[in-house]
Amino acid sequence: MVDKKSGVVQGSCGYHNVKAEHRRAEIGYELGRQYWGQGAIQEVMKAVINHCFEERGFNRIEAFVTVGNYRSLNTLKRLGFRPEGLLREYEFTQGSFHDQVVCALLRRDWKYFSE
Repeated sequence: MVDKKSGVVQGSCGYHNVKAEHRRAEIGYELGRQYWGQGAIQEVMKAVINHCFEERGFNRIEAFVTVGNYRSLNTLKRLGFRPEGLLREYEFTQGSFHDQVVCALLRRDWKYFSE
């Protein structure tokens, strides 16, 4: 993600863990703290989500959020993602295990939500 005016890299966004046979993928993003709250993730995520559904033909996009990361969870909810459950000690980072909330957005919900 690059700022249109300054050309400064602010973060990244994309999809991975594609399961083509199931028409699903995982989406993720990182953003420098100084750029939080400026709407950059919303703008980029909408483009990536559209690409996943319209160009790649996915039916489901998943996202995983560390428990306690309310800003990220709220960002996903604003985009139409729904929390589906808790994955206990799913990720090991910074020397310890962390629970993750699994969220998902279905094609049919995106169509409804993005109108």
